Amino acid sequence: MFRTLSALLSVVWMTSLAMAAEKVSIDIVQPQSPPKPAPEGLELVDQGKFDPKFKGYFLPDGFRMELVASEPTIINPVGMTFDTNGTLYVLEWLPHTGAGFPEFKETFTYKDGSKKVIATMKKQVKDVVKVLRFNAEKGIYDKFEIVGHDELPSSILVHDGWIYLSGRGTVRRYKQSKADGPFDVKEVIAQGFCGYHHHQVSGMTIGNDGWLYLTSGDDDNFAEGSDGSRATVLRTGAVFRCKPDGSQLHVYSIGYRNPYRDLAFDDKMNWFHVDNDNEDGSKFTGCRIMHVVEGADFGWRLFPGARCCKPDHLRGAVYGEMPGKMPPMLKTGRGSPAGLMIYNDTRIPEAYRGWLYYPDVFRKVVRAYQVSATGSTFEIVKEFEFFKSAEPLFRPCQMITGPDGAIYVCDWRTDSGGAGKLWGDNVHGAIYRIRWVGGKPIGSEEVEPEIPLRGMDSWAKIVRGSDAELLAALELPDQTDRLVAQAELRKRGEKNRDALLQLLANREKLAVTRIAVVGVLQSMWNDAVRDAFVAALNDIAPDVRRLAADGLALNAKPGDPLVTSALTKAVTDAAPAVRRSVAIALGKIGGASEAGALVNLYKFDDGQDVFLHDGLLRAIEATGKAGMQELVILLNSGDAAMAAKVVAAFQATRTMAAAEAIPKVLANPHLNDEQRAAIIRSYPNYLFDPPLSMDPLVEYLTANPDLPLTVQLAGLDVLAQTGGLSGQKIATYLTTLLDSDEADLRRVAIQTIETSRVTAASGTLVKYVADKNRLLAERLAMVQALRVLNDQAAVPVMEQLLVGDPKSPTPLPLLLESLRTLAALNPARGSAAATKLLDQSNPMILNEVIPILGANATGAKLVGQRYLDGKLPTDTIGVVSDALRKHDRDPEAANLMTAVMRNGLKLSLQPAEVEKMRRLVATKGNAMRGREIFLNAKSLQCIHCHKLEGIGGQIGPDLTRVWDTHTLEKIMESIIEPSKEIKEGYQTYTVETTKGQIFSGLKIVDMPKEILIREATGKDIRIPRDDIEEMKLSKTSLMPDNATSQLTYDQFIDLLAFLKSKDAQESLRGLALEFHVVGPFPNDQQTTFPPETNLDRKATYPGLPGQSVTWRTLQTRADGFLDLEPIFQGKDRVSAYALTYVYSPKAQKVPLLLGSDDMIRVWVNGKLVHEYLAERSAVPDADRVEIELKEGWNPVLSRVINRLGGSGMYLRIAGGDGLRFALEPK
Repeated sequence: MFRTLSALLSVVWMTSLAMAAEKVSIDIVQPQSPPKPAPEGLELVDQGKFDPKFKGYFLPDGFRMELVASEPTIINPVGMTFDTNGTLYVLEWLPHTGAGFPEFKETFTYKDGSKKVIATMKKQVKDVVKVLRFNAEKGIYDKFEIVGHDELPSSILVHDGWIYLSGRGTVRRYKQSKADGPFDVKEVIAQGFCGYHHHQVSGMTIGNDGWLYLTSGDDDNFAEGSDGSRATVLRTGAVFRCKPDGSQLHVYSIGYRNPYRDLAFDDKMNWFHVDNDNEDGSKFTGCRIMHVVEGADFGWRLFPGARCCKPDHLRGAVYGEMPGKMPPMLKTGRGSPAGLMIYNDTRIPEAYRGWLYYPDVFRKVVRAYQVSATGSTFEIVKEFEFFKSAEPLFRPCQMITGPDGAIYVCDWRTDSGGAGKLWGDNVHGAIYRIRWVGGKPIGSEEVEPEIPLRGMDSWAKIVRGSDAELLAALELPDQTDRLVAQAELRKRGEKNRDALLQLLANREKLAVTRIAVVGVLQSMWNDAVRDAFVAALNDIAPDVRRLAADGLALNAKPGDPLVTSALTKAVTDAAPAVRRSVAIALGKIGGASEAGALVNLYKFDDGQDVFLHDGLLRAIEATGKAGMQELVILLNSGDAAMAAKVVAAFQATRTMAAAEAIPKVLANPHLNDEQRAAIIRSYPNYLFDPPLSMDPLVEYLTANPDLPLTVQLAGLDVLAQTGGLSGQKIATYLTTLLDSDEADLRRVAIQTIETSRVTAASGTLVKYVADKNRLLAERLAMVQALRVLNDQAAVPVMEQLLVGDPKSPTPLPLLLESLRTLAALNPARGSAAATKLLDQSNPMILNEVIPILGANATGAKLVGQRYLDGKLPTDTIGVVSDALRKHDRDPEAANLMTAVMRNGLKLSLQPAEVEKMRRLVATKGNAMRGREIFLNAKSLQCIHCHKLEGIGGQIGPDLTRVWDTHTLEKIMESIIEPSKEIKEGYQTYTVETTKGQIFSGLKIVDMPKEILIREATGKDIRIPRDDIEEMKLSKTSLMPDNATSQLTYDQFIDLLAFLKSKDAQESLRGLALEFHVVGPFPNDQQTTFPPETNLDRKATYPGLPGQSVTWRTLQTRADGFLDLEPIFQGKDRVSAYALTYVYSPKAQKVPLLLGSDDMIRVWVNGKLVHEYLAERSAVPDADRVEIELKEGWNPVLSRVINRLGGSGMYLRIAGGDGLRFALEPK
């Protein structure tokens, strides 16, 4: 069998791949992909033309919206579904009535007696499930009956007489014990899913195969089915599959952040879904649309220990940029999508069928996306806005097809953006029906008349039909009719099996009919059905072949020789999507016996079709250890190309069998150093419970002390990232490396000691940190590590570093780091040291000292009084007020806070004031002045906390495209009353320690031994759990409600103008945010220093007389200013060089914008392009020069020359196509 397959490979797999789509350069950092073209002939019509109450709601010409339910019948509906009788069920979230809204730790007990504690959110009130009653005379639903109460249900499904609800870690179902009685029978069919906020288990969809598909968010999922089947997915969201009773639960696909709501399928039963985005301004900002296939991993990973909203940049991917991670079809920008709907019925024009309809609660719009097959997946080719409104309460949260064939839209109707609350305004609610009344469809010049709807009892008629009528219903043109017929045929059992087998064999029937039959027959599996599916592998329709292979993978017995033989032949199918399904089926059914054949398939695959290529790897994984052994055998061939393929495979795999094979791969002599390093770096990809042991890697590193540098660095990086090491062997190894001649090895060894808490190395760090001959970067890392190791022996050394040596003062970065560590190890002595530094004028020192003192009430009151006495600069008001706010229960601190903020700007959200502000923004506001206010981190904290267009801090949510996503009212509310709605992941926690300190901020990491709090200053505070006296969730936002108190009224108007201006915000694009910096050098303008002629970042250069300098990395301030004080250390008349790289996809001319304090020279690709040689203060965009970029990477080198005082620069590129800055040219 294997030889037969091999003979076909070189012909089929190298020549019959579908043509790959033209590759387009994609900037994955941008939150939104370039828009696809809109369909021709699109005309949106204001629905107020037909009904005044719908003024401002828009639909394409020919569609009409109708209000079929509203308050008081429904209040803030969040989900809905129809049963086969045409009854409409609605979910409503009720307001929380408790004093707080704490995270609730739910304990799940599994069938084997084990337990898991999973974080959920718990309201003090249960939410409701309603049945709506239709008033035929009025044409609306105007009565309701509450049929159930449940805890925070995310979605609702009605199937086979059961109401299914999901959320808070479980999927449960209810049915009536008596006809017309209450839904009093409850079954929990699956449990152990994550349940944090909106990221809980949510979507429930019955697939063509009759199985239940579940979606769940990105906290850890330790899921268990009703029969004890287990499916564990860590640090990412997933799609799970099980029987409708919860049995045989397993993982279907992973790599989602929050795949909220149900999966959607097209008429060929291809799965699609949408994933909510992260709001940190990184590449993970921007929602994604996916083609969901079995085994696919779409890349998202949550940071270890984080509950929400912190991406793992080591393991995570967003657009297929890492091995084994699949790309989405599109990034759709910021938003809160609530699933997809694909319309596959016939009651709207054909031009609108098959589109992905995407309701977005945050953006207040329903967008439509058209897909087209490409290889084994799909691409989006067109898009447009289908249904939109600027009405403030419009929040479309679900779309479904009704029994009548109309589109139904659930409108939450609240002033919430969707991601911040688990209830609405408790006043409004609506459900709309959208139908075709006649007009010109997109792409047509002809008017298409009204299409009559079916009756609301159309599904009920199918269910009541005879067996023959049910079989005939599988041929109906409307997919929802076919689905109803499928479900009823499953319910009636095996008596119709023979008739269904005849239908499947009849090639004259439509493919959609045979697809429906493939689905029904899986509930009646026997040898005859198996044989029919084997025969269907040769069906004329590729989608029937694909689904037959999927059915065999799901239902056939492992090792079945008939099925294995048929799949082996089918693996050369002409259709890539079929080949993918067949390969996975072969891995599952053929098992170990087919491992060699599957590896041979992988060997010949050229990787152009990434979904097909990935499917081969998942198939190899399905064979277990045998598949990994075959990969090792392939490596043993000694062929360089095959070695590269094997390395790529291990970089993409994620099973225990693959992890256990890594030591054998590392020992293979056919790997080069880079490949061996790549294999080592794949270790963190394996996320298991319990975690994968790093002992084999430790053994490999310690047993081979003379490994090449790249391999040693890879191993140390992995150990530093994974942590959890113990034992004298690793401690000895790491401390030995601290004396290595290689600076990189020393650096990573220190990092590993820190993250792995190797306390046995603490004494060595205490000794070495005082060594002035060691590199500053190493000493800084040692001080940070000692803080984490919590070794009191480090206290005297920290105090000595703070005192310094008059002949050789402690460098400022080391002084500040030592102060942080001293305050963490001994708060009393840290406060004493901080108090002595209060008279310093250096803002970097003050911004460190004040928060340290503010950790206790005495210190906070001290800095508050000093501020009022004029002994602190006015621009410290932010850190001073943050310090006082933590102690608002102390009357003296509260009074000081009032005094500090006494003269601040007073604002109101009264409707008249909002309307007045709207007029002033339109007539008087200056967006570019507002831009400068936003960027001014001294007077306002906006840019310090929020990222916008790639620049800014990472404390609050990203504000990119806020001009589009927020109304003026919502922006004002967020500024004036920030605690009214706090987005998930941005809740404030207050921690009081056993040492009397109080820290307040975002809980970034929650680990068994410590938590990490990010304060409003942006600093991360690690707190050992043993030091926590009390930790509680605050109802108050980390953003103060007086954030704009230091602005004038006119400045606030300008700020709002900026926040509503697309052009002004997009002018921030292109800022360089990280630089390699070297200095200080003399300020001689005429002398050429070595970086201009020898741009080697590993070099050591002569700097000031008697000093040597090396390159180090600096980040800009949140506003893009590169502050060179850490280099100059208060010295005047010195200079430094800053290097960054800009990538350009083509040769092009672009404007380079600069600002400097004082003088500056700039070289691009080694050519001097600009110089300014006079004293000045740094202002963004003060200089503009046209530069020429070549295709690829372009080094940009700047020299800043300081005369007196502070020094630094701004640097950005305006415009240009596809440009991006990076520290490394790769």
